[in-house]
Amino acid sequence: MKIPICALAIILFFSCKQPVTIKVEKSINTDSLKEILLSTDLAFSDLSKKSGRNAAFLEYMDEHVAMLRPNGMPMVGKDTMQKVFSSRPDTGYSLTWKPLFADVAASGDFGYTYGTYAMLTAKGDSSEGTYCSIWKRNADGQWKFVLDTGNEGLKPATAKP
Repeated sequence: MKIPICALAIILFFSCKQPVTIKVEKSINTDSLKEILLSTDLAFSDLSKKSGRNAAFLEYMDEHVAMLRPNGMPMVGKDTMQKVFSSRPDTGYSLTWKPLFADVAASGDFGYTYGTYAMLTAKGDSSEGTYCSIWKRNADGQWKFVLDTGNEGLKPATAKP
């Protein structure tokens, strides 16, 4: 009877012992990261104005991007987007946007921006709308968007007479 009691005591001892964990927290300045993310989104728009939407989107998208557009399934992956963009030239219009807000997760690795966009065609037609982009910070500290979506409708499209 003494052996089973000792075995029970040992089992109880080891089953009650809590693992020791050491928590190391980095101090992340999310306010600073929000400003960087806003600047990144503005630089993204500037590149779109300078080099075209296709070049800008390919530069700033993550490898595992998803893009949501009206009346269609999500387009997923940078390889897919390269194929789509190569079949849709962007020389007949200019697309720019202005972020209105950015926020960053406490971990500092995810964030989002939203704002307004304007598209102006070579013929003078225009449309405006809203957008939202979700961003991921990569190992190099660069922000790349992982999801992008937009909605038309801020102002009716107009054509110059």
